[in-house]
Amino acid sequence: MSKFTDAPFEIVTKPEAAKRQLATAIRLCLAGGDAVSIRTLACAAHEILIVLVATKGGRSLILDNPLYSADKKKGVRRGFKGTYNFFKHADRDAGALLRFRPLLVEWIIADAVVMYRRATGHSFPEAAVYMLYFFTTYESEFGDLPLAVEMRKQVAEMGESPRTREDFHLILLREQPNDTVDPRGPKGK
Repeated sequence: MSKFTDAPFEIVTKPEAAKRQLATAIRLCLAGGDAVSIRTLACAAHEILIVLVATKGGRSLILDNPLYSADKKKGVRRGFKGTYNFFKHADRDAGALLRFRPLLVEWIIADAVVMYRRATGHSFPEAAVYMLYFFTTYESEFGDLPLAVEMRKQVAEMGESPRTREDFHLILLREQPNDTVDPRGPKGK
């Protein structure tokens, strides 16, 4: 028998695939990893979660925000899908260039984390740490919304003042020292 035919199978569900993609995207994001890889993983998870959360009556707040006009929703979807498809396919535009904003992935990840929680009823360590990072980083955007206040309270109770991606990456490494691999390589290089 060959190495390939004897190799064990891995069985994975859609929620598990989304969780693993999202956890990896979060680790990369907090570690300052490659923007294209982060965006590709986050969007792959996001795409799965849009379908899963819809079965529970939920939606993506990025792509289906009730505050958006119909034209704005179309524009957001076009921009979101355009960037994601650029990173996945080259059949129609092999020589194309893309100008994108890497920072927007932080909102995609947050939206995916919320959808994951709504679709599965569960969270995971990377998601919890990421949401603390997100609400700390964008606290001026959320003001006194109850969830934002709760997240800031949790950060204050930590007894430290994490403010940067790196600070939260260190928290994640501390929370999962044996399960988390630093995507920058040995000793963060």
